Amino acid sequence: ISENVFSRNIDTLERALQLLDFGKIEQAVGVLNRAENILILGVGASGTIAEDFYIRLMRIGIRAVSLTDSHLMQIQASQCGPDTAVIAISHTGKTREIVEGLGFAIPTTTVKTVVDALIAHGRVEGRPTIGITGYPDTPLKEVSDICLELYSPEQLFVSPRVAQFSLIDTLYVSLAIRRKDSVVQNIERMNEVLLPFRID
Repeated sequence: ISENVFSRNIDTLERALQLLDFGKIEQAVGVLNRAENILILGVGASGTIAEDFYIRLMRIGIRAVSLTDSHLMQIQASQCGPDTAVIAISHTGKTREIVEGLGFAIPTTTVKTVVDALIAHGRVEGRPTIGITGYPDTPLKEVSDICLELYSPEQLFVSPRVAQFSLIDTLYVSLAIRRKDSVVQNIERMNEVLLPFRID
């Protein structure tokens, strides 16, 4: 079982790497690097990925917030200005709270209506949005300025999370390299703060 799980995860990573659009990743990193604040949205399993990305960004001194509560994300997303980049994570690309979170809360009954309403009203002016999903041509893509689409394994018990976390790591490392000097200072400061909590 261990060999099969590791083998399938490796296969998922290799397939995901082949399908990556490096141009879009470069664009996304540029957007995140220019942003003064980053808001990361995710619910369910995608919520844990949003939390992980927030922790990584915080460690290198980038102001970020992750929200996994559907009500709070609608409120916060509606208040974002052009200095905030919003990242929305949804494996299916069809999660209503996430799609709505890229614009503003609109009372609707179907995902299609949400997308139509957001397109009709327009997203918050100037606010850059990045979607992360496992499938092409999704409602999330329709409301994202940049949509990063990953390979999604079809086998039972094979999780797409290994590819999702690898993409998050790619964005994180790319940002860290662009901000190398400040990142080193923040990591040193973090290590000093955490030192009293280490057991000798």
